[in-house]
Amino acid sequence: DPTSSEAFILPKDKSVEYVGKEPDLKMRQIYQTLEKSKAAKVVAIVDACFSGMTDGAAVYKGVAAAHFKPKAYIPTPKMVILTAGKDTQFSNSFDEKKHRMFSYYIIKSLIDGRKELVDIYQEVRLKVKDESRKKGGSYEQEPQMIGNSKLKL
Repeated sequence: DPTSSEAFILPKDKSVEYVGKEPDLKMRQIYQTLEKSKAAKVVAIVDACFSGMTDGAAVYKGVAAAHFKPKAYIPTPKMVILTAGKDTQFSNSFDEKKHRMFSYYIIKSLIDGRKELVDIYQEVRLKVKDESRKKGGSYEQEPQMIGNSKLKL
């Protein structure tokens, strides 16, 4: 939301004008709901961008996406969040794999047997960063890990 700087999930079937009116789509609300659950630990994997752009196109018409700076969320010790990129980047498609780039490498790392979140993150971060650079400078994507990196799967 360019007015409040709150990050929202924009489902494919919703218009950007609607999302800011739906509190259940606010990332802060989603994270807090996960943290309040009875789960002993929470690993949130978010393949979404926070830049206001998607596949190179601005989400909000007439608003410069590069000016978006969403409010940071600091999770409690029972949670770790893996995101597709920095808040100034967007989540790339991986057309040759018919998937999103970040999701593809997360899934591949899990299938390959990685169990430690730090190992998964480091591997995925490097592969996404390298692959996104092949698309060109404005497509650079570097996944982030926020929260308790010592949590075990």
